[in-house]
Amino acid sequence: MEYTLTEATLLFNDSFKRWTYGDNWSTTPEIEKYNLHKLRHSIGVLEIWRLILLGKEFQNISNELKRKSEICFLLHDLWRFYQNDWENTLNNEEFEHGDESAKIVAKQGYWKEIILAIKYHNKRDFNKLYDENDFINMNKEEQKETIFLTRILRDADKLQNLLYIIFAFDSLYKLDYNNYKWKGITTEILNEFLALKAVDNRKRKTKADYLLSMVARWFDLEFISTYNILIQNDFFNFILEKLETEFWIDQFTIMQIEESINKIVDLIRNKNNLK
Repeated sequence: MEYTLTEATLLFNDSFKRWTYGDNWSTTPEIEKYNLHKLRHSIGVLEIWRLILLGKEFQNISNELKRKSEICFLLHDLWRFYQNDWENTLNNEEFEHGDESAKIVAKQGYWKEIILAIKYHNKRDFNKLYDENDFINMNKEEQKETIFLTRILRDADKLQNLLYIIFAFDSLYKLDYNNYKWKGITTEILNEFLALKAVDNRKRKTKADYLLSMVARWFDLEFISTYNILIQNDFFNFILEKLETEFWIDQFTIMQIEESINKIVDLIRNKNNLK
């Protein structure tokens, strides 16, 4: 079967409605709010892909790969609708939603390229993808597509969350910060950030930790076009201002954070010049 975005949208809508309002759930305002947030996120990732697609890196990709990308992005978080408070997501606990979302998509018979991209989109390191039997048994073109889909899905997923901080900060604050009550930045979180590492979310304790961990997601973005969108939206100045004015971070720490950000920005600009 040649799947289209229309079939993917039907699966997406059915999952959202069934797992948010279905007979097996006693829906609470918290579950409904969380699932509506994830609905907006999934659609946002699809829209972000179209924004990234404007970059020079993607001028020559095929319409077939664009179609697979759109399907992949829309369906990447399907399990999020199901897990809600059953998996303690509302209590900020981690869950391997990529694996479970991939299982749902696999049951529908989608291409293995899409299934594997969804499975690995949230992994800290997706190198284990290369050991998957389905990947090993692919021809070279299918393997190439799978790697591309995984990389671009990771970028679009992170970029949507990062831009959401800017364009819906008040909403994000009310939705996600309930468990972060103290001022300041935890030393371990700050040191990881200054070392240009993706922050371990399990170590977050303060609201500033949360914000810094979100920013750290950009350290391992895959494509120059994704970086450019963050720079064009003045993302980093926004974050520095929030840390200083709303979370009371001292000026010396702000300068350290800014220095780390500038290191990455300079690297990106150098890459752009090489292009």
